[in-house]
Amino acid sequence: MTMVTPPVLIDGDGFFDVYSTVGEACSWLEAEDVQTGLYEAFDSAGHALHLFTVGAFVEIDLPVEAEADPEELARRLRSHIDRIGADDVGVADPESASIPTMMAALEGFQRRKGGRPHEL
Repeated sequence: MTMVTPPVLIDGDGFFDVYSTVGEACSWLEAEDVQTGLYEAFDSAGHALHLFTVGAFVEIDLPVEAEADPEELARRLRSHIDRIGADDVGVADPESASIPTMMAALEGFQRRKGGRPHEL
């Protein structure tokens, strides 16, 4: 059985947020936003994750049929870093940067800006 490979990345609403764990991601997401399909979620291996709600709580799981697509994840990360500015994020060359390097840089960028997702 394949498991979610942290960190978890949430793409949507102009942000691409990095969370250390599934639980952390679930705690920051609004159930209403998940219900309207505002976000897409990925793990660090490039699996598309399933976001859903149980009452007012957000849950994330890895669909059984999910296949990793690291190229798509890398493309999305690069696009977001380019939008923010590679120098601001701390990635010298997004085109050659690895997925772990880009994720770590985005997570550091979030911390340096003094907030968690959507507070930046």
